[in-house]
Amino acid sequence: MALEEVEFSEDERFWLITLSYQIKAEPAPKAAVPSMAAFFGPTSMTKYKVFKVDAQSGKVVSMKIRKFE
Repeated sequence: MALEEVEFSEDERFWLITLSYQIKAEPAPKAAVPSMAAFFGPTSMTKYKVFKVDAQSGKVVSMKIRKFE
């Protein structure tokens, strides 16, 4: 797990904290011609979660999955 970002909300009521973690990628379906990835085995993917923390109390208000486009 890694700390990626820390941001204070515009209204200054919340901290927005982004954490990342690694998961194993699902193996690709078998192809007639194997790709280079098939020789190196499964890879990992990075996932991100954003925690919204009340600046006054320190309590976690919400947690969302952050998706990149």
